[in-house]
Amino acid sequence: MRFGARIREARVAKKMTLRGLAATVGVSAPFMSDVERDRSGISREKLEKVCAVLGIEMPAPRSKEESMSPLERAERLVAIVKLLEGMTPEDARCCLEAAESMLPAKAKPPSSKPMWEGMQTGPIGGMTAR
Repeated sequence: MRFGARIREARVAKKMTLRGLAATVGVSAPFMSDVERDRSGISREKLEKVCAVLGIEMPAPRSKEESMSPLERAERLVAIVKLLEGMTPEDARCCLEAAESMLPAKAKPPSSKPMWEGMQTGPIGGMTAR
């Protein structure tokens, strides 16, 4: 279960409104709603308040990549694609193989095929997904 869902579950169990929790913690209700839906991150200080109010444990610390918002991940992906576009297919495959080897086991795709397999040369010599 995602941590935002745990927050919502605990809040509902305590019969607390979203606005009530947000006011107690010192954030807006729309922001608290985004936190519950895992659409927005929350500072450690505010998260500690949420956990104390709801009587739940703090989540385990996450890596920088895990704590990135969907927008930050999308921006990082766009930057990676731009880098790959300027590479030869061989260089791009090498970079993707190296990146894949650094992924933690839980983040690796379930497929046994390498993530670069299925890429083909694009119109300007870069890589494109099939």
